[in-house]
Amino acid sequence: MENTGEVKVKSLYKCLKILECFTAKTPDLGITEIAKKLDLNKSNVFNMISTLVAAGYVEKNPTTDHYRLSLKMLEFSYVITSRIEYQAIVMQIMQRLSNELNHAVLFGVMHGTQVLYLYNTYPKSISNDYLVRSLMGEKAPLYCTSLGKAILSALPKEEVSAHLDDHLVPFTKTTLTSVEELMRDLKLSASRGFSVDNSEHEQGIRCIGVPVRARDGRLIGGMCVSGPVQHIPDDDIERLARNLISASFEIRNRT
Repeated sequence: MENTGEVKVKSLYKCLKILECFTAKTPDLGITEIAKKLDLNKSNVFNMISTLVAAGYVEKNPTTDHYRLSLKMLEFSYVITSRIEYQAIVMQIMQRLSNELNHAVLFGVMHGTQVLYLYNTYPKSISNDYLVRSLMGEKAPLYCTSLGKAILSALPKEEVSAHLDDHLVPFTKTTLTSVEELMRDLKLSASRGFSVDNSEHEQGIRCIGVPVRARDGRLIGGMCVSGPVQHIPDDDIERLARNLISASFEIRNRT
């Protein structure tokens, strides 16, 4: 049967959109909040939430009396990550890189106009003031993250616009908000082999990213080093980038 992308069961579609409302930044939500987010009637939202609770995908937080995703949702994440190509190789190389550079290392893939973070690794010894929170399972725009820009820089120029939001929203004062600026930045990233996010998505965080390919040349994602700006000074960017590029070549050679 051909998948046309047409919504056949509207109530099911709305239930799935409710699940998408729960994020790392908004893990607990009330009926009113969900209804406002989706522009739905509160009684309809209550009925759909009740159905999701009965199915075991959502639960009520006894502390806040709001709703949250249940641990049952983890079953889906395990199914997805277990089928991702080269997971063991990528994770092994990332962990070694974290230990060598004493930085957090993240890996993600392109998901429409966003980057979806799949894995992160940390050095065995890292100070609390340095620690970058886990981003596993979170999404962020391609245009303002080093992972996203690294992936975009590896695409043919004519494909880039298809993976950009209609409006480049400024997350910080350094976010690139014009397509012309972004295209210049991507051209620079492609020529030198790495991209830089200078607090463009999150204030005070700097990231250096590289595209990652498989042995057959397919673009399989991006990898980056991430940390507070004070721990990644300007004069250390080139060194970190060289190590990332070397690690990306190792992934390619081993896959």
